[in-house]
Amino acid sequence: MEYKNNLKVIEHAREELSRFFKTYGFSGDEIKEFCQDASSYNWKNFDYDGAPTVLKLMSDSIGRDNIRNVVLYAHSFLKLIKGHRSKAKYVEDKSVIKKAIESNTVWATSELNQAFPSRGWEVRCERGSKPYAEEQTGRYGYGSNFNVDIPLGWGKTVYAEGIATVKAGDGERFIMSATKKNLGRLVKDGVVAYECEVLKVYRDNATIEKGWVFKYETYDDTILATHQEFSRAESLLKRRIKDTVVKELVDF
Repeated sequence: MEYKNNLKVIEHAREELSRFFKTYGFSGDEIKEFCQDASSYNWKNFDYDGAPTVLKLMSDSIGRDNIRNVVLYAHSFLKLIKGHRSKAKYVEDKSVIKKAIESNTVWATSELNQAFPSRGWEVRCERGSKPYAEEQTGRYGYGSNFNVDIPLGWGKTVYAEGIATVKAGDGERFIMSATKKNLGRLVKDGVVAYECEVLKVYRDNATIEKGWVFKYETYDDTILATHQEFSRAESLLKRRIKDTVVKELVDF
């Protein structure tokens, strides 16, 4: 109901502004200037070509200072429109953020459960969140349970890139954050590199490491590799590409 009322207010204000511009002889250029900086019309001299005809007539006949209230009347409707638009944009932004938080939480929880099925995961994603992991205390049962924080942009920078989980040389990794690097030599070979924060789980410990993820896409598969060292991540990717090629030749 509030949203509909806001639309009615904006529509009314637009109608009043349109009537004002028509009544006082505003050209298209003058309307644009008024909307950009209405306050300048409080002191503007209308003795120029293209000035609003009625405002110029009033200025010449009753004096410039006497039309200030006329300008303020129109300015008030303009401020009303801008205020309601800002409010609507704020609500829209909140809705987009809420949707991203919900999606990230579902996606990340699913990826963690698949990568580390014997552990429990509670994912938190909020504006300003940074990669974080800690074991939950005071809970008992099979396996360890962890709280994990991921950044708001995780869905775009990690999940959408298809690198949420990557197999390292000694087990699975969950990618907490990633920054794509445009490295000419690798790009030339069709390889994408990401500088990442990576979650490693070993026994009952979950630790976050700095590392690299490399990605190479074939026509029907995506080959991934990760390691803390750039050169070793690259070497691991090359081995996996080679293994994939050999397997395809054997299968063929």
